[in-house]
Formats: sequence, C-alpha cells, structure tokens
Amino acid sequence: MQQQIGGQPNPGGDNNPILQAVIVHLVDPGSFFFEVVRNGGDLDLTWESQGGELYRVRSETDLSAGGDEGPATWPIHDGHEDIEATPPRNTLTIARPDDATRFFVVEAYPAPPETILGDDFESGQGDWTAGSDGAGGDTAWELGSPTTGPGSANSGDNCFATNLDADYGLDAEVWLRSPPIDLTGAGEATLSFFEFKDIEEGFDFGTIRVLDAADDSELAIVEDVVDGDTGDWEQSRKPIPAEGLGKVIVIEFRFTSDDIQNFAGWYIDDFKVTVP
Repeated sequence: MQQQIGGQPNPGGDNNPILQAVIVHLVDPGSFFFEVVRNGGDLDLTWESQGGELYRVRSETDLSAGGDEGPATWPIHDGHEDIEATPPRNTLTIARPDDATRFFVVEAYPAPPETILGDDFESGQGDWTAGSDGAGGDTAWELGSPTTGPGSANSGDNCFATNLDADYGLDAEVWLRSPPIDLTGAGEATLSFFEFKDIEEGFDFGTIRVLDAADDSELAIVEDVVDGDTGDWEQSRKPIPAEGLGKVIVIEFRFTSDDIQNFAGWYIDDFKVTVP
C-alpha cells in the first residue's frame, strides 16, 4: 500500500483547524492533486479522481491512530463512503471541525461492476431472438425447463437450450441473439453466463460472436469452438473484445452440427454483461 501526504494548512484564524490529507491506494497512485479550502463554516475537499473508482473519507485527530495498519483503519468521516468518481476531480463539502488538528484520508477502491444487461430468463424471451441457417429442421434454440442434458435450469425454471426435450439434430446451424447491449461508453466489458454442454467434440461446435446491433454484422469472436462435455452447469466469463467496445452490440450463440451423430447439446442460463 502506498501513501502520499499532501494538502496545506488553511490560513490562520479563530478556531481554524490544521488540516492534513492522505490519499490511500492499493497500488502506487503516482502524483495526485488534493486541496482543502475553507468555505465559510464548511470545508471543500477536492481530489483527483478516476472513472471506475469509489471513494470514502476517513478522519482522525491522531496521525498515529491505526498503528501498523495506518490510516486505512481510521473511522469513516460522517458516513462519507461509496462516493462516485466525477473525473477529473471530486469535491466534497463537509462541516468544518472544531479540532485544533485533524487528519483526513481519501481512500480509493474499485467500483463494483455495473450490469448493462442481465437475464435469468424467468420473465420470458423478451427481446432475445432465435433462428436457423442450417439444412436440418429438428434443432432450435428453445426457452423453458429442460428434460434432457442437465435436466433443469442453472437457476429458476428456465434456460435456453438447443432442444429442451431431445438431443440436437443433424446438419443444424441455429443461432440465439441477445437484445442490443449499449457499450458506447465502455472501455472494457465482461460477458458471463452459465452453460451446460454435451457436444460431439471435434465435429459439432458452438461459437460465441459479437455482432453490430445495427446490421448483425460480425465485429469479433469471443470463443470460436465450444464443444465437449461439462457434466454440470459451469460459469463462463469472457472479456468483450476491443472491437465490440464503444458500440451497441449483440451477443450471438451459434451452434453447428454435422450429419453423423448427435448429443444433448448446449444450454445457456444467467446471462450477464458488466462494465468495467
């Protein structure tokens, strides 16, 4: 943990506290801007901030408080925590304390991921779409409670499957597409979902693609060969490729089979795209 101490005491005056500041990061923060300005009966604390971070303000009258663990253990000042970043700087106004000396800590920590689209499929198909480009007509992405493969959804009652009540057929090429996902302001994003798969290895396969929501053209491939047998539901987490960032996208699950042998298939549940 790196600490930098900055900030200057305010000009002298009656009952004017001597203020110091510490910014605590879990990584080396480099140089930073921090300013404490007297504003009537208040103080304005201003610091350099970054997107994707939250902040909390801690305070003590004794710089040695916290012992070896240091300022990161100081009490949170007046409930000021989970403060969202407003880059390039944050400003917080607090009541000016009466203490002769008081130290402040601004602690930065990662903001939890924001869910852009999440679906457990319990509310129906919604804006998900499914279709077929293959010669075989006995395979489709279906929504409901499976009786083959895993025998149940990962959570709740519903999942999508390449046939809920039978093995997939021969010569299939079927696709499942998400609703539009707005990543126009995202510098990074993560796709996560639960899957059960029982797919003939080396011959039949799934593909996960990122499409442009405007025309369904391919922007990137997330995973080009999905096959084999998981034996149970497993979570899959994949970064959205750079080609899909800054755009409105669609996630496509495409399944292709040959004309020789068929298995239980591919099952998808608890879909989520998060940023950052």
